[in-house]
Amino acid sequence: MISALAPGNVDCYDAVGAMCRARFHDFVRTFWEEVPGAGQVIWGWHMDVLCEELQHIAEQVFVGRPKAYDVIFNVSPGTSKSTICSILFPAWLWTRMPQARILTGSHTDDLVLDLANKARYVIKSELYRSCFPDIAMRADQDTKSYYANTKGGDRYTCTVGGKSPMGFHAHFIIIDDPIDPKKAVSEAELKAAKEFFDAVLPSRKVDKSVTVSFLIMQRLHTEDPSGYLLEKSKREGAAKIKHYCLPAELARGDDGAFLPGNVAPAELAPRYVNGLMDPQRLPLSVLKERRTDGAYSFAGQYLQAPFPPGGGMFKDIFFNQRVRAAPYQAKRVRYWDRASTQDGGCYTAGVLLARDAQGSYYVEHVVHGQWEPDERNEVMRAAAERDRLRYGPHCEPVIWTEAEGGSSGRDAMKGVARALAGFPVREHRATGKKEVRAEPWASQLAAKNVYLVADGSWDVEGYIKEHVAFPLGKYKDQVDSSSGAFAQLVGPLQISTLRTYTLGRGSRRPQLRLVLCSEKELGTLLLEQPALLVALTDPPTKEVIDVNLSSSSLQGETPVVVGTNWASGVPPPPVLHGMTKLLGRHELVFADLDPADFQERFGEKVAPYGVTVDQLVLTKDRVKRLWSFLLRQWPVQPAVWVIQADTPPKALSVSYAISDALRLPRSSTIYRVGHEDWHARPEDVPPNRFVFDLVRQGRQFVVN
Repeated sequence: MISALAPGNVDCYDAVGAMCRARFHDFVRTFWEEVPGAGQVIWGWHMDVLCEELQHIAEQVFVGRPKAYDVIFNVSPGTSKSTICSILFPAWLWTRMPQARILTGSHTDDLVLDLANKARYVIKSELYRSCFPDIAMRADQDTKSYYANTKGGDRYTCTVGGKSPMGFHAHFIIIDDPIDPKKAVSEAELKAAKEFFDAVLPSRKVDKSVTVSFLIMQRLHTEDPSGYLLEKSKREGAAKIKHYCLPAELARGDDGAFLPGNVAPAELAPRYVNGLMDPQRLPLSVLKERRTDGAYSFAGQYLQAPFPPGGGMFKDIFFNQRVRAAPYQAKRVRYWDRASTQDGGCYTAGVLLARDAQGSYYVEHVVHGQWEPDERNEVMRAAAERDRLRYGPHCEPVIWTEAEGGSSGRDAMKGVARALAGFPVREHRATGKKEVRAEPWASQLAAKNVYLVADGSWDVEGYIKEHVAFPLGKYKDQVDSSSGAFAQLVGPLQISTLRTYTLGRGSRRPQLRLVLCSEKELGTLLLEQPALLVALTDPPTKEVIDVNLSSSSLQGETPVVVGTNWASGVPPPPVLHGMTKLLGRHELVFADLDPADFQERFGEKVAPYGVTVDQLVLTKDRVKRLWSFLLRQWPVQPAVWVIQADTPPKALSVSYAISDALRLPRSSTIYRVGHEDWHARPEDVPPNRFVFDLVRQGRQFVVN
């Protein structure tokens, strides 16, 4: 070792100095023991990598060449990265560029001052002064936080989010551990670090095209400085970054072979020894002990992953249970975690969660995106209409939305309320940390009580990815929405801050009769009382649609689009009947289908119609138009409502619903042509429960 050199042997020191100037690797090995507390060097291949990259970048600065990139080193603690990068590298820079100005920073004064002082100790050592006699410290500027040499070079220290480097400009910027591992989940800590890298450091460069920045740290969060800068470097015009990511150990594949995983550059993976980066200082026994510090701590600091492989609170194996549909008769909640900025930092998430009678939970659908408030409210409205159409009034979800604080939150809620008028809406004020609120939801997933409905209508993989990254992931919206939905399904129903009003039930009509008949029977029906006619017709089949589209295109006409409103703009065809006082006719077009029977193939086309279920079943809007027709103020009060349908189940479901909604006895209200001995009973089950529920509940939204 150099320390054994004879004192005063100038030629020998000159030779050593020349060797160390030429190659940073030799400088590190020569001056290692001059670092206070460093002890004997234990060399690893990763130290060669650090030395080579640091020298490569420095050589560009020495000649004033514009930099090609900045550098990020993500390496485990206890592997000498700070000794090399923050202590010995600044000391070596002055041997090649005495006028170099160096800015160093960390998350605390204690750490950055300790690193700077150890480098100063090396520079003042007898060995350094003997090898580089031309480098001398200035007596008038020689403190731990700011020292300089007689050639114009200096080193200044700052802290991230604390002591500012304003007024100082550097050729080299070295930031070592910019955030405290104990505060890595703190939003304030992460925000302060982003502001430091965005607003402070860019202006602290001698020459913005030449000055190079080094970031040395272990990963702690997806939005820690490493994650933030790597993501930022992908933007057009942003500074490029060369990323070194060296996890302490490699993962194994199913066949037992080691996987390169997140090693960067990937060509360094073969240099691992039995899957270990540093088998001497970080053997398996040490790593096993470090795992006891916690999954998140170990994943970040030793695996250089922002969250544990396989997940932390939410593991990827929790989401292996997939089904095509949830039970139709389940209890449902659609919970919204709202954001208000299009393409902004946060997302809006609306999770539809169902619970069956056995206590199993089903994530049925998720709406996830970035929208401005008005567009977001339209999206929420569309989701509510989708849910009502698919599950009907009996099984549709209650809508919950997380409350926002302040007057702006109240104003935003008013907009949501207006958009969701006519739907049952509840407002929930969440309290406590997100991680705490998510624990009950995580427990159900861990117990395998949760199923994902993988029907292709939403991003299942994105949903899982966000959960696995929680709480260290960039986004938490879908997790918040899921835990909120779960809390409302299992908790007591709270009184909503938004009320759904019943708009009138109408008067009892003891004289009213409902007459059910087919189109053929309608021609033989003789009625002298004032009457209304409701024709329940089926949507056209695919064959009829194809013919209509073909003939319309030949004649230059605009075809009627199936699935919106078949009757819109089309005059009703003439019908034969014996009603002398027919007041009006209304056509209600829908297929006699129940969405409960199509949950596993809801998006498939239904024969013989050639369209999907949602375009065929009865909808709330059509029911409202039906009730508006029936309860209109006619010149003469109708005594008979004729329900015409060629399929008796459809007519029975509608007539049962009308009778029950008006609180009229079925047995004395409903009459079927050609079935004189038949009488409707109160206990009769409607043939189509979906149609029955929708028509019965639709009455309350029409004022007469």
